[in-house]
Amino acid sequence: MSNKLGQENSWFAWIPILQNYAMFKAGDEPKPLLWTILLIIPLVNIVAIFILIKAFINITKKLGKSPWLLLLLLVPFVQILLFGYLAFG
Repeated sequence: MSNKLGQENSWFAWIPILQNYAMFKAGDEPKPLLWTILLIIPLVNIVAIFILIKAFINITKKLGKSPWLLLLLLVPFVQILLFGYLAFG
């Protein structure tokens, strides 16, 4: 998805903490480094998770897909297929 969206460091998606940074950045969220750090802090990460969901909504819109597809993230094992669909579809 990072390559498709024109991100310069698409290899960040393969490193666990940096993949959240890449998603915040791809979703055009302000201060992606701050939100990534806040995801690590307990209880504060609840707010950061909502911002991450907002970033995913922005990513799906930028890819020309329906944001309603993100409801499939709630279904176990469908998540892998959904990210594959967004990346290669």
